[in-house]
Amino acid sequence: MPLPRPRSWRLALALALGLGACQPAERPSPPRPLEATPAPPRSPQPPVTALALRGRLGCVLDRDGTPFCFGASSAALAAPSEVLTAVEVGEDFACGLTPSGALRCWGTAATGRTRTPTGRFVALALGRRHGCAIRAETGSLACWGFDFDRQAHPPPGRFAALAAGDAHTCGLRHDGEVTCWGSNERGQRDAPGGRFVALTASDHGACGLDATGAATCWGQTPALPAAVAHLSLGTGGACGLDAAGRPACVGLPAPEVAHALAIEAGESGACALTALGQVACTGIAPPDWAMAR
Repeated sequence: MPLPRPRSWRLALALALGLGACQPAERPSPPRPLEATPAPPRSPQPPVTALALRGRLGCVLDRDGTPFCFGASSAALAAPSEVLTAVEVGEDFACGLTPSGALRCWGTAATGRTRTPTGRFVALALGRRHGCAIRAETGSLACWGFDFDRQAHPPPGRFAALAAGDAHTCGLRHDGEVTCWGSNERGQRDAPGGRFVALTASDHGACGLDATGAATCWGQTPALPAAVAHLSLGTGGACGLDAAGRPACVGLPAPEVAHALAIEAGESGACALTALGQVACTGIAPPDWAMAR
């Protein structure tokens, strides 16, 4: 029996496609929810831009310039949540420079070690219980803290760098000569003549590096590693980096890194700062970033 003639072309088209004239349209599928993008794995520690170590206490600056301290007594050394451009460590206190050049100190306030002078500064060094800094405008020095041996009484003149020990301080003048002041119980003020480009101090002595990388020391200093381009004197020994950045230590275990930008010697160990901003330590626990924030 032939199909009846459709009443309209629309109905004919519907029949040809096998669709009922009154078949409801299919509902569109709901959109699939967007999958959350997994967060990148967190680095085990933020990139570090500065490292300081004294005895068994260390401090670093993270990528934003925020200080964080680690090691012995660090629980009582809560660092300020302030951006700094430099950091140094004393016996149980630490100090840094703000981007404007102001001094900031924290930790034990005894003997005035956190009572800093005002002004703009470009460099600083901390001894056991005192500190000195170089003024930005004049290159002259300002010191604070314990002053029994007049280690906080600097000489006049313009300086380019500083290093401080237990009760003495040494400054590198712009002409490369070194001047030291404070205690001279072990000859730590008896800096030799000559021209130096860098300074480092132990508790009771100091060393200067000349332009060739040769070290000259005075006072009581530990034995030195051979041929170093960067030198650090600690309580328990000395560490340095050779021209390729390889660490070497005498009296202390050397950090196990192939290349470092800086190294700091302490009492029982040393820490190195790598080109990737990581801190590698031996003989002292490295920064625990889980405790940093």
